[in-house]
Amino acid sequence: MKLNTLRKYRTFTYDPKGKPLAVTLNLKNPKMRSFFETLMEDFEDTLVAMERQDEEGIPWETVKANLEAKRKA
Repeated sequence: MKLNTLRKYRTFTYDPKGKPLAVTLNLKNPKMRSFFETLMEDFEDTLVAMERQDEEGIPWETVKANLEAKRKA
């Protein structure tokens, strides 16, 4: 999507003092809808990664052994 498409299909809402309150995206436009869906997927993936950043990882050898065991079963 091009920047002009984004600008064309978004609307900002301001309070009486001119402070921004919200942005509205017109999802009737297929390019805008696709952009928004991709943006939200990336945002959600980032939040999941942030929530899991302190979790202990699983060693590759353990993962590999589990996959091989499942394949043989």
